Parts: sequence; C-alpha cells; structure tokens
Amino acid sequence: MARVDGARVRGHTVVGREMPVSFTRAHPPILARIAAHRPVLTLGFGVAVTRSTVTVEQQARRRVGSREDVDALTGAAPRGPRVLPVLLDPARLAAALDAQLSQDAGDYVCNSWLYQMLRGAGDQPVGFVHLPLEGLAPEALLTGLDRYLSGP
Repeated sequence: MARVDGARVRGHTVVGREMPVSFTRAHPPILARIAAHRPVLTLGFGVAVTRSTVTVEQQARRRVGSREDVDALTGAAPRGPRVLPVLLDPARLAAALDAQLSQDAGDYVCNSWLYQMLRGAGDQPVGFVHLPLEGLAPEALLTGLDRYLSGP
C-alpha cells in the first residue's frame, strides 16, 4: 500500500505503511497514529494466499492459530469479547472496492491486528481487507476509497 502513500482522496491524504507480519509489532504504531491524527478511516491489508478475490472482513475474533510470525512467535488469544465487528460499513466498502464480504480475518496476524485495532481505536472507523496474491491495483483502491468516502 506504500504505492498509494500521499495520494489524495476527497480532500484526505492517504497514508500507506507496511506492517510487519508480527503479533506484537503490527498494531502499536497504527494505534499511535490514530491517537495523534484521528484519521477518517483506517484499513489494514493482508495477503490471503487461499483467496482468489479481494475480501472485506466483517469482524475479528478472539483467536489465534499456531503458526509463527516473522519474530518466530505464536500469538496468544487476547482478553476481551469473543467477536468484535469492524467499525465501518463492510458491505458498502466491499461494494466500493468491487470486493466480496468475508466473515472474519482468519486466525493469523491479520485477525490479531484487526482485533487489537478494534479494541484500541475507540470509535475510529477501522477495517481489514484481504487481497489475493495478485493484489489490488493502486488505482482500483483509490477509486474504491473515493466511492466509499462519498457516502451511501
């Protein structure tokens, strides 16, 4: 998503940052940015090798699998509710991105990131989008964000 960093959408500057695939290091810098800047929207993106289309996640679950992250750590189930819904309209975002809806973000770092973001971002709109291996063209993302931010 660094390729869209600095782009403007409906008067807002897109900030694209790469997150480490780390249970402990992925979410803290983003939560700090949210606290400092209160963005209009925060989206995480991750590659899902088993998916063939772009998918917008509807919720995060309090669970983790047994796979290790880049730090050779496995995640631990955090305290809190079993399920947290995303803080945006996932159906409208999916339509704006020409994507499909997905029930949840799985059981790896993507889900952990989303869960921690939803727990720590207060009322800020936070969501997550999984990409297939071929990704999503920057132009398609920016067009989709424009559609989403234009309202229902």
